[in-house]
Amino acid sequence: MIAIDTENHAAHGPCSPLVPDIGCRQQMLWRTELNPTYGADEFRAALIKAGLHDETLASCRTLIWTFAHPDSEYQLVFVPRTGRIQIRLGAITQHADRVPAAKRVYDWICQALETTP
Repeated sequence: MIAIDTENHAAHGPCSPLVPDIGCRQQMLWRTELNPTYGADEFRAALIKAGLHDETLASCRTLIWTFAHPDSEYQLVFVPRTGRIQIRLGAITQHADRVPAAKRVYDWICQALETTP
């Protein structure tokens, strides 16, 4: 299993360490979890403030939320009940860039949460 060094986002930070998701193939799916001190609505507001679009279907609002950046190929999937965050890299992400791309998205999520009052 590939683990990414996230010492600056230890247990007291907004997210748990980033790891490949259980269904990860070719390093395209990554997982982290929202620190319980952050609420689901706070997470959503931070992502929207940072420029993501909420693409969640109204019928799924209580189960799973999806977000996409208009200028990027990645998606975020969030499960409010558990705090699970999945980063889905785009199919055109080159294999050699997948780990750094996942880390950039992860760092961006953490920064968006840290800068939200």
